[in-house]
Amino acid sequence: PTAPTDGFLVTGDEDVTTGGNNLKEYKCLGTPPGTPMDKTAIGTHLVVGSCIEANAMWQKSYDAHGMAIPSGPLKHKGTGLCMDVPEGSCDNGSPIVLWDCKTGTSTNQDFIIGHQQHKFSLRAHHCGHSCVDVIAGSRDGATDAVNLWECLHSKNQQFRWHKGDARANAIVAHQAKKLAANKKVAAKKIALAQSTVT
Repeated sequence: PTAPTDGFLVTGDEDVTTGGNNLKEYKCLGTPPGTPMDKTAIGTHLVVGSCIEANAMWQKSYDAHGMAIPSGPLKHKGTGLCMDVPEGSCDNGSPIVLWDCKTGTSTNQDFIIGHQQHKFSLRAHHCGHSCVDVIAGSRDGATDAVNLWECLHSKNQQFRWHKGDARANAIVAHQAKKLAANKKVAAKKIALAQSTVT
């Protein structure tokens, strides 16, 4: 049996542990700001950006003994969608997106966590030697796109798992509630506008 664990995929080679660190100082794998936190986000191209966002939290699974499952899907907490390589491409530059989570033989959602001490690469299982890569190694902008690229063991292909801290998790939870409330308000406005027209 497996149990999902929530956390953040922090980019680069910073010395990040599971507690006592200010996540505001780092950049994390997630979706662009403003991405809806539901399944309408399907096809969204992943980026690295602020860690203190509802769109930067993921779920990975552990076995019954508390050991991380070495390969499998990574589910985006906010949308319920999974990290995906469209059409199972292995070409350098292929986008990494969110897509409906699949079961069975859908290996283009299967990522191997390749350990390098406390940091790791995210290797696409169906390709063999292609990794999740921050384009051109850039980490200076507000958000930087993420693609698939030949595994080079470079800093722009390194991640660390951070379970967050109480402050970060509280901020993320608050933002998730706010996004859900905004979505309800928008739906009511649309319904009201439609009823006025008819």
